Amino acid sequence: MKTRIKKIAALILVCVMTISVMPFSILAAERPTVTGRGETYDHYPQVMVKGFGASCVKIYYENDPEQKSLFYPIDEERLKGNLNNIGDYILKSIKNKQPNVLRTIIYSYVMDSLGMLALNPDGTNMEGVVTEPIGLRYRGNGRYDFYYDCRFSPADSCDALYECINQVFDETDAERIELVGSSFGANIVTAYMYEYKDTEQMKKIDTVLLRAPSVGGMNFL
Repeated sequence: MKTRIKKIAALILVCVMTISVMPFSILAAERPTVTGRGETYDHYPQVMVKGFGASCVKIYYENDPEQKSLFYPIDEERLKGNLNNIGDYILKSIKNKQPNVLRTIIYSYVMDSLGMLALNPDGTNMEGVVTEPIGLRYRGNGRYDFYYDCRFSPADSCDALYECINQVFDETDAERIELVGSSFGANIVTAYMYEYKDTEQMKKIDTVLLRAPSVGGMNFL
């Protein structure tokens, strides 16, 4: 009896191993042929929404077209220099018992390094501050990156993502696309899926992949 059970188990194991090593192409659906932007590739176009920082547009002074005075990504040298200076003022303010002076200095340095990142109450940039254009950047082989303003909520950015997905369909002959959200970008993807769940565009999303998402998984499901 035990020998028979072992033989059956061995047969099942062999079947499982055989299936697992079969060429993927035998099991997979036929791969599409897509043409767009002068290229042809054997997969659906992919729109990638990366995480906080990786796909954020740059923020800089309007009169600085070379972007040497970036507020975002943060100028590390400027930030380090300000932190070093703050250390000197801390010692002086404690020694001279002048806490108000320290507060003023810290505020000025924080504003110098980070302050212009803030938005006006109506969601516009502070005067003299501009950003790179929000939208798609093509990486080749049917792959796009979606760049957004990190200061806005995912619910605000998902409208721009919707327009960019339309752009991909306009640029290619693809019937469907793949959508990938990574880290904070997954929040934008899920906001988009909620906002546009009943649209024709959502029916054309072949695959959605969330990588290391900063989303409450069970709540989302």
